Amino acid sequence: MWLVADHGIQTIGGITAVRGAGAPLDELRYIYKHCESKNVAVLQGPKLLRALYQDAITKNENDAPLGFTNKLYGHVETIVLLHKEKCTKEDLKKMEEEMGIRI
Repeated sequence: MWLVADHGIQTIGGITAVRGAGAPLDELRYIYKHCESKNVAVLQGPKLLRALYQDAITKNENDAPLGFTNKLYGHVETIVLLHKEKCTKEDLKKMEEEMGIRI
C-alpha cells in the first residue's frame, strides 16, 4: 500500500520522507517540522495516529493536534491513513472530532 501512496505523491509533485510506523514519535515530528507540507500528513494507520495524539497531550503540545507543525503552513489539518486497522467509519469520525483534524 505504501508503494502506491509513495508513487502517487511523487506523481503530483510531492516529496515523501519515508519512516516506519515504529520510528520515534519525536523523529516523525522533526520531519514534519522541517518539511514544507501544506497541512497534510500520511500515516500508516489509526494506531500511530492515536500514539502521536496521546504523546502530544503528554508533552503539552497544545499548539497542534499531533504536535505536527511547520513554519510555512502551521499545523497539520488533514491525515491520510493507509490502513483503517479494523476501525469503523464511526471510530474514525470520533477520532476526527476528538483531535480536531480531518481523516
